[in-house]
Amino acid sequence: SADPAKAMGEKVTVVDALNVAAAELSARKDLPAGSRSQLQRALGNTYVGLGRYEEGLKLLEAARSGLMASQESNGMDRTELALEFSAAYLAAGREADAMAELSALDPAIIGAYQEKLALAKANVLINQGHFDQVEALLAPYWPAASERMQLGDELSLNLAGVYAHALQSQSKFSEALPVAQAALEATHQA
Repeated sequence: SADPAKAMGEKVTVVDALNVAAAELSARKDLPAGSRSQLQRALGNTYVGLGRYEEGLKLLEAARSGLMASQESNGMDRTELALEFSAAYLAAGREADAMAELSALDPAIIGAYQEKLALAKANVLINQGHFDQVEALLAPYWPAASERMQLGDELSLNLAGVYAHALQSQSKFSEALPVAQAALEATHQA
């Protein structure tokens, strides 16, 4: 049992607790679709974070199915879920699936997610060694991101790291250095 009160000396792991939670969620038929989808996303992303990619992707797929059937669903939910799928595929070493997930997004829905989408694509491209494409993709976002970094904006800090890596990997050290310095200064201020 994953319940510490009932474990009676057994070693209980996080994965054990997740397995119990996933089974309990599966058995609960009374949950509204939106709530079920959010819980499946949380569990799925946790599995992925622990390197249990197949379990995580199954739960993310169940969340997507529930979200598509839900009256509560909106474009932002689907966009966030697509970004989560892309990150899970990337973590699992499935770069082509990660990029396909991002490419399938409806441009009309993306709106405020453009920078997140650019960063997600850049993460896939950097894994594939396409440093020039990463630079071209992130350069337009860098000026605004550099200003937001001073406020401790996590997205901007992540963008700075990937952008600096792409520049450095192309031996553009004089361009990479100010990006990396700005990120370092922002982390010390936060």
